[in-house]
Amino acid sequence: MPVAPQYAWEQTLEGVTIRVQLPGITRCRPDVFATSVLLKINAQPYLLHLDLRHDVDDARTVAAVTDQGVTFSLHKVPHSK
Repeated sequence: MPVAPQYAWEQTLEGVTIRVQLPGITRCRPDVFATSVLLKINAQPYLLHLDLRHDVDDARTVAAVTDQGVTFSLHKVPHSK
């Protein structure tokens, strides 16, 4: 059965950073998927699926994989008024 990893996020007016902890996982193992409204990480036994509240620019999304986990850097899409 999958285990939800711990994660933390912070945001500014322009972007969001999400840090996901994946203890015991090597750099080459996580399957990372990102769209403008969704982030997913699958690294057995961990599974994280985050639905984003607002759109982000998926062309500018960066996922940095380290020995400790994955850090997502997301850029918000400006909302027209």
